This record gives sequence, structure tokens and C-alpha cells, in this order.
Amino acid sequence: MNVQPFCVLEVAPSISATATSSQTQFVAGGVAASVLMIKNVGSNEAFFRVGVGNQTAVITDESIPAGAIMTYTKSGTANTVAAICASGNTTTLRISAGEGQ
Repeated sequence: MNVQPFCVLEVAPSISATATSSQTQFVAGGVAASVLMIKNVGSNEAFFRVGVGNQTAVITDESIPAGAIMTYTKSGTANTVAAICASGNTTTLRISAGEGQ
């Protein structure tokens, strides 16, 4: 297996996740990228979804635990990440688009 280091093409604005879905969007560099690096820098689990245009996250979407960093392979022209927390919780997600792992 050939693992290449993650090369950032764009950093999106952070998402402050609460019990109401919030989203951030990428422009040219992030849209062209095939991988997202998602960092949960808060102290609560978040749930997220990736898509094209406006997105609304729900608590049955993909989970990222508190303190975790993950890479996520996105499809085609996906340009939006939305996130939410369980009721009463908050956290912050930092998202970079790029290539590699």
C-alpha cells in the first residue's frame, strides 16, 4: 500500500456544531479535492454529511468523536460539509480539502 501525505488545497471556515445543523462550503480548490481532513477540536461527538449545495446534518449521519481527526473521501463536486451535535452539546470542526491520507 502506497500512502501519500495529505496535501492541503483549501481550508474551509470552521463549523460550530450545535443541536441545529450548520454548514461550510469550499470554493475551487476544495471542490477539486478528493479527500477531506476533518478535525473535531471540541469535547463532544459531532455528526456530519458531505454534499453539493445546501446540506442539513442529522444525528444519524457519519459520526466523528471528540478529539478525533479523520480523512473522508468525498464524491465528485461535493462542496459543502454540514454538522450537528446531540441536543445540549456543542463542538467545533475544522475541515481541510486536499489529496493524500
